[in-house]
Amino acid sequence: MQTVREQVMDIIESYAGKEVATDGDISLIDDLEFGSLQLVGALTEIEEKFHISFEEGEKLLDMVDSLEKIIEYVEGYNEIS
Repeated sequence: MQTVREQVMDIIESYAGKEVATDGDISLIDDLEFGSLQLVGALTEIEEKFHISFEEGEKLLDMVDSLEKIIEYVEGYNEIS
């Protein structure tokens, strides 16, 4: 069974169209050059897979600038439920 991290990485990699190195923090926009459709698609798929809802606003903007923050958010959400 895959960990939350592996599942999130699979989704991100499917939208990036390539394998994503996990050394260091990665920005979906700056490093992976996600366009708005890729960004919305990836976040929506993560929400659906883990039955969560990303909060809108500044917190979400911080998260898309850090893949690590997205993974931590999903892992934290899953610990609660």
